[in-house]
Amino acid sequence: MIDTRTAPVVKEIFGLYRKGYGYSAISNVLNQKGYPSPSSKNSDIPITPWNQVAVQRILCNRVYIGDTVQGVSEKINFKNKKTRRLPFDRWIITTNTHEPIVSNGDFEEVQKIRTRKRSNQGYNRSITHPLSNLIYCGKCGKVMYVRSRKDRPVGYICSTYAKNGSNACSSHYVTEETITNIIEKELLEMLTNRELIDSFYISDKDYDNQERKRQEMMRKHEEQIIIKQKQQDTLYSDRLEAKISEQLFIRMNKVIESQICLLRQELQKLKEIEAKYMDKMHIIESFINKIKNQGINKNIIDLMVSRIIVYDVSDSVESIGADIKQEELSNGLIVIEYNYNNWKEI
Repeated sequence: MIDTRTAPVVKEIFGLYRKGYGYSAISNVLNQKGYPSPSSKNSDIPITPWNQVAVQRILCNRVYIGDTVQGVSEKINFKNKKTRRLPFDRWIITTNTHEPIVSNGDFEEVQKIRTRKRSNQGYNRSITHPLSNLIYCGKCGKVMYVRSRKDRPVGYICSTYAKNGSNACSSHYVTEETITNIIEKELLEMLTNRELIDSFYISDKDYDNQERKRQEMMRKHEEQIIIKQKQQDTLYSDRLEAKISEQLFIRMNKVIESQICLLRQELQKLKEIEAKYMDKMHIIESFINKIKNQGINKNIIDLMVSRIIVYDVSDSVESIGADIKQEELSNGLIVIEYNYNNWKEI
């Protein structure tokens, strides 16, 4: 039987969608008019808000054109009552079982619009976006979702806005290219700043002490090598003067040679450590050239960037927690937090 109280709402949803309204926009209209959502029937709250999922379910439900649909899902496990949705070709559809609310023509038109929108979005889950899980909304603090549509630049919107509409938060929309261009520009500026780079290495609390210890150890190893070589010269002279036997000379010389070999190995390790540090600017220059020639990718961003916060023009400066004037938000604001602790891994 048709519910005369809710049937007009269903008709309005189909009408709005045919006019070009999206799921979120329709849910906003219904909430503004105070219509109770389907979940209000089983809720302690008198009126629970509409959301995109509720609108979508109504738009693809054949019950509103007078059909009865069965076999949409099946139980996977009877113990925990888990179910799975079955493909459309396995559904059992019986037409004209009751009076319709929406005409077949309007329903089919809506399905064509939905299909066309999905194909235009061009979203591919196999594509890894470089800023995924790094961008957050400056107003509500929630992560921002990737929005990818055909013939439009990839962008990010607030997840709260995407789920609940403009009453909950604003979109905070920003394109992926805008942020990646900013990160690339700032990274190149910072990596070419010699004083900044040196501060990460030379100003390290432990580096000065470690360098002094390394230099002292290198000096001692070099002195020990010289002493051992003199011992070899003395041993050789004693053999020539027949002060020691051939067997004793060979045995003692073998011990000294082994000691010299170990000292040289340790000295070489210390020199390699020193060379690695001294060569840091060459490594950084190679890294800079890679960014210039190939651009930045997700690996570089994950290594160098800790978090990105996007503020909208309507946000309040009090929520930012920085010395920023309200007029500076006239075009929005993007705050990028760099992870300097990882820069030594370059």
